[in-house]
Amino acid sequence: MLKISTKLTLWYLIATAIVIATTSLTMYSIYEKQRRSAIDEDLHDFADFLTTGLGDQQSDMTEIFNEMVARKDKPSMRQRSHRFVLASNDSIIFESNIVTNLDSLLNTLEERNEFSFKSIYNTVSLNNTEYRTYTRPIKLKPKKEFKLIIFTSMDKLYESLHQLRTVIIIVVPISLFFAGFIGFFIARRAFAPVRAITETAASISSKSLEKRVPISGTDDEISKLALTFNAMIARLHDTFISQQRFVADASHDLRTPLTVIQMELEWLLTQDEPDLKTKIVIDRCLKEILRLTELADNLMLLARADAHQLQVNKIYYRLDEQIMESVTQMKTLANQKNVTFKLDINAPVEVFADESMLMRLLINAIDNAIKYSPDNGKISIVLDQNEGYGIFNITNEGNPIKPESLNRIFDRFQRGEKARTSRGFGLGLAIIRAIAQVHNGDVTIQSDKENGTNLRVSIPCINVQA
Repeated sequence: MLKISTKLTLWYLIATAIVIATTSLTMYSIYEKQRRSAIDEDLHDFADFLTTGLGDQQSDMTEIFNEMVARKDKPSMRQRSHRFVLASNDSIIFESNIVTNLDSLLNTLEERNEFSFKSIYNTVSLNNTEYRTYTRPIKLKPKKEFKLIIFTSMDKLYESLHQLRTVIIIVVPISLFFAGFIGFFIARRAFAPVRAITETAASISSKSLEKRVPISGTDDEISKLALTFNAMIARLHDTFISQQRFVADASHDLRTPLTVIQMELEWLLTQDEPDLKTKIVIDRCLKEILRLTELADNLMLLARADAHQLQVNKIYYRLDEQIMESVTQMKTLANQKNVTFKLDINAPVEVFADESMLMRLLINAIDNAIKYSPDNGKISIVLDQNEGYGIFNITNEGNPIKPESLNRIFDRFQRGEKARTSRGFGLGLAIIRAIAQVHNGDVTIQSDKENGTNLRVSIPCINVQA
């Protein structure tokens, strides 16, 4: 799709082309009409010059012709190229110059029934040369009539018209080029505030809702758009802050009653031996309370991460040793599905990070891999070091994630089809990404039928000699 500035430039260029073309054609037509009128006026003036005062005194055709020849070289320079003949009704009597095919010219006039004793203009073409003619009757005493035919070549007219067309053909494209360049420059300048709004809007996320688009000092449509956009972002910012505060407060407030209920249920189990059914109910309630407590903790962590208030207590420690420890903790859960681990640590990796948070990240990642692994499956865990980052890859052999689900895999409460029957909340991957990002790391996930599903976590590290 074309940009609006490009579209405006094209429309401006089209409008300019129409105006230039219309102006050029109009000027060309006016110029041609004026030149033809000037030729006719010259022919008429030349006839006046040749015939003024003749015929009143002279009655001899030869004398009249000689007088005309004597006058021929006296008019203006543009009229000296005109030629003339004196003719009777059916033949040429005298001619000022020897002109090839002059008889053919007169025959053409005669064929058009315009070789008569009256003043008339005409245009004839002979041997690829066009002539403009003017016929004027001459009356002699006693009652003798002849006609004066003046003619001139139209070559100079057509040559000047050709030159004008050449100029138009050269000037019009050049004018359109500069018009297009100027139009594009003006459009770019006019849409510069829009680009600034677009760039600012593109940089605004849930972590930078305090940003605002720049506002020019003018009271135009762009400024009003910027003000409207800023007002919308301000409303979204307030809503987002309220939502974060609600989630954080709700998560915090849930923990106290859940803890109280958990303690009360545990106290009931320590009293007189309850019957089996009561014990089962109490155990089930305790498990649900533990799940709700975990959910409250996760929501609080995500809310603090969104508000950039996540407390990170960084220390130096070995990530490779922590990975081995987390695998050991998760073996019991893996054994329930007979899932085995393949651990490949290519280099010792030391990090400056929050140990409890990264342990939570590793546990969530391994738990997620076990959840989606088939029974008797295998989970591959690889730790490497590359360009200042510790790279942690965990791959399971489960069914590939659908592309439409892969695009939303890190969304909160997003769960795969298989996980819908489990007891998770769909926050594991969102927590993994939040912890990685707060450590200036990154998380990506790939899934296909041949290679399974791979979760890749990168965390800044410190080089360690093996």
